[in-house]
Amino acid sequence: MCGRFTYANEFRDIRIRFKDAGQVLSLLKSFPPELMEAYDVSTLVNSPRNDLAECIRPEG
Repeated sequence: MCGRFTYANEFRDIRIRFKDAGQVLSLLKSFPPELMEAYDVSTLVNSPRNDLAECIRPEG
C-alpha cells in the first residue's frame, strides 16, 4: 500500500533518519551553477492542466 505524501510525513521521516542536525545541514548544498541549464519554454507551462512533453521542450 502506498503512503500518502504530505509535508508532515516527510518531516517526520527526516527526523527519524537524521538524529543529528549536522547530518541534515550537510544535505543543504546548492546545485553547482556550472551544471545548470536554462532555456525558454512554452507558455504551456503556465497551466497545471498541461501535463505534456511540450512543456519542457526548449522553444525556438
